[in-house]
Amino acid sequence: MRRIKCSGDKPCRQCRGSNRDCVYPAAVEKVYIPKSELDELKKRCAAFEQVFQVAVPDPTRRNDMLRRVDASVVTARTDMSSYHQRSDDLTEEARTTSGGRILHDLDGNARYLGETSGATFLDYLKEFMNTIFPLAFNQNWDPTSSSATNTFLESLGKYQTYDSRPLYEPEVAVNPLWLPGRTEMGTLLSELRYFVQDGNGNFPSGGIFWWGDLNQVPMDPNMDPSMAAALPDLDKHRYLAFYHAAFAVASQAGVVPTPNFQPDGMMGEAYFARARMLLGSPFEISRYTIIDVAVLGLMGFYLIEMNRRDAAYMYISVAMHISIMHGAHRGWVDERGKRVFWTLYILDRWLSCLMGRPPIILDDAIRLPLPCDVPSMPPADGLRAHVGLSRISGHIVCNTYRIAPWKHTTDGAAKHVDEAMHLLGLWINDLPKCLQLSRSDEMTNDPAVCMLHMAYNQV
Repeated sequence: MRRIKCSGDKPCRQCRGSNRDCVYPAAVEKVYIPKSELDELKKRCAAFEQVFQVAVPDPTRRNDMLRRVDASVVTARTDMSSYHQRSDDLTEEARTTSGGRILHDLDGNARYLGETSGATFLDYLKEFMNTIFPLAFNQNWDPTSSSATNTFLESLGKYQTYDSRPLYEPEVAVNPLWLPGRTEMGTLLSELRYFVQDGNGNFPSGGIFWWGDLNQVPMDPNMDPSMAAALPDLDKHRYLAFYHAAFAVASQAGVVPTPNFQPDGMMGEAYFARARMLLGSPFEISRYTIIDVAVLGLMGFYLIEMNRRDAAYMYISVAMHISIMHGAHRGWVDERGKRVFWTLYILDRWLSCLMGRPPIILDDAIRLPLPCDVPSMPPADGLRAHVGLSRISGHIVCNTYRIAPWKHTTDGAAKHVDEAMHLLGLWINDLPKCLQLSRSDEMTNDPAVCMLHMAYNQV
């Protein structure tokens, strides 16, 4: 205040010379944000205020809740200061990008996730619940209890998938031509077809996915004497990538063919590595054909099951673009190719719903008919219904979440919610009898139908 330069000591030279108490002022942190970000925050604040007034019409109760929120924000700021301190090693660009968040995986590795990430959405939801729960329960909420809700809220600032970890790279290079014994392969394919396709032909629905022919056991190329004489040409054995991808899914699912053959998660990643070696880089489009689409789709499905959503998003995206490049979306495929395309469509819509991202291909661009029943293939009822449900899921992501709105309405998100619920009502009422669940105590003997209704409940 005396405009005299301070020596910075404790006590400083001036205070020591005049025998005063040396007190440094509290540091005030200055925050600068772009004007565009400020305008966006004002819009969001106005929207929240409008929703708040509709939800709590009584102004007295609103003011009381706001006072409680102000008190909780002070506590939250103290807690969050240590969280932001751990993120100092990340780039300034990532920290200042609007809409995204810096989250930590299960090992504590920090990673920036954009605004369209499902993990970012969940983090906003946890933060919202942390604020609302004490108010909703009139301060009777016990954050120290061991409930499932508290476990969920304690993961605030954490990333719940494994995308920040590199894919498994074996210490010793795997042989892409190695295969299990024929008995093991037959059992693996049979069990896999039962769980993720059509129940080996026993599901009345025909299943809700289609990956291809899981009946035929491949020939082991290592049995060919000529293989030992020269380096193998991997392009000639590219077809084995489909089986390696199938074995990876089977291993991840814990399918155990025989007591002497115990697949596990690590073995699944080794199979996945073999499939990648056979296919090569997904960006070398000249090497890919429509036959590879089923392989990439199955690899994407494996990554979804392994909780690697970003990686799965890339594989499904490549598979869908190869399909589009070959005209599959316009009908230039047989019934098998048609079912593979619609399975990709389902996975695309599912990942779009999980991650808040726009779908890869719009419904208006698809001219491919829905799967139909043919004598040599399982019934198509389950797959057709799954496609219909996925279309509704895409409608919700694009319109209710306003990721890629089909049409603008002055009624806001509520109009789109009502429309989506109407579509879901039509979908459940129009299900064929083989896909319906009984209202009585009787249950279906088709697991694919149960999975379909679980997906319906989630949507």
